[in-house]
Formats: sequence, C-alpha cells, structure tokens
Amino acid sequence: MSKVGRPRRKNGVAPRTRERILKAAIREFSRQGYRGGRVERIAKDARANLRMIYHYFGGKEGLYMASLERVYVEMRRAEQALELSALPPLEAMRTFIDFTFDYLSRHPEFIGLVMSENQIGAGYLRRSRLVPSLTPPLLAVIEDLLERGRKERVLRNDVDPVQFFVTLHSICYLHIANRNTLSVIFHADLSDPTWLELRRRHVHDVLFAYLRPHAFAAAGQHREPARAVPRAASDRTAHSPVRTN
Repeated sequence: MSKVGRPRRKNGVAPRTRERILKAAIREFSRQGYRGGRVERIAKDARANLRMIYHYFGGKEGLYMASLERVYVEMRRAEQALELSALPPLEAMRTFIDFTFDYLSRHPEFIGLVMSENQIGAGYLRRSRLVPSLTPPLLAVIEDLLERGRKERVLRNDVDPVQFFVTLHSICYLHIANRNTLSVIFHADLSDPTWLELRRRHVHDVLFAYLRPHAFAAAGQHREPARAVPRAASDRTAHSPVRTN
C-alpha cells in the first residue's frame, strides 16, 4: 500500500519536498483525472526533481493512490473533529449538514478526485486498505445520531444511515460538480455567495422535511410501491440519460 496521511518525519522534520509533491499531485489529479494527470507537471508545480516522485511514491500509481487516500483522510478527520456525539441530535444534524455543504464547497479537489476514481471504476480505491477502514467509525456516529433522534422523537425512526449519507452528499455535491454547465443552462452564477446561501437553506429544508417524524407518518399514509414506467423507443432516444459525474 502507498504511503499516506502525514509525511514521515526524518530527524524530527517533515520532508517538505514530499508534501509539496503530494499537494501538487492532488491538484493535478483532481483537475485532469488519473489518465490525464502527468508526473512532469506535478514535479514542476511542486518545484521538485522528477526522480523524487519515484523516490517517495514509486511512480504515478503510488502518487495517485496517496493523493486519493489523503483527501479521504482529511475529510474523515474533519468529520471526527465535529464531535457530533456530544451535541443534541437536532444540533448535531444541522452541524453535520452544514459541515458537508461547506467542506465540499471549499475542497473541490475532493470532488475532482472522487469523480476521477469513479471514471476508472474505483480500481485504486478497491486496492486501498486505509479508506474502507475510515468508513465504519463515521457510520457509527451517524447511527448514534439517528438513534438519539429517534429516542427524543425529533427524527423519524426508519432512516437508513447509508441512504442518508448518500443523499446528503448528493444534495451538497451536484451544484459544485456541475457548476459550470448549470450556470450556463440557468443563466445564473452558482458560485455567487447569495445563491449558495439560498442553496444551503434549500438543503436544510429538503433534508429536514424527510428527517422529521411527521415525514414518516406522511410517507406511511401515501407510500406506493415503485413501478418502472416503460417508454416508447422514440422517447428513450430523445431523452437518453446524461451522465453528470
């Protein structure tokens, strides 16, 4: 497995060259993807000799893996620092939603690397031992939050933690990943602070409309089994899905 997380220390001093290379690689791979990323550009951006990439990371694959693991590690560490278990459930939920919204907005490199990894079928993520090990503690925190909310009757009692996490990231992610195209389509600047604040409020409204106990009661009264509606061949051609990530 590649070297990840904080750089190793030598005589009490972190190898700054290695760290510069890793940061440059995160920028490069998040913008160009694994296939489009070039170690020559990374070395130039890091103000480092190309051979140092091979010295520290073994080559492009090792550097990409280290970059991927670093962005996941940093996000999981930031989530842990929230200490959600110490907060009342509604406050914890609001904090978690705001954190996710802000973190993804401020760290486009995370989105870029995740999109890159999806484009290659998560092949490198499957080889990582580190990233999967970070998920159970996060899932346990979410489960605890939901359980405390159920006991206090402030959150509905049938929320699946994985479904919630996927929905949270989806609703906080799309307007960033597709910002350029959506801005053109809707003649609006989706990076404008005013628009983003409205988006934040919308995210809270949508998620809490689902999470509140009354949403469970309403869903139980009106829920119908999902049915696939077949479309004519001409409709499928005219409205073929467009991949957004």
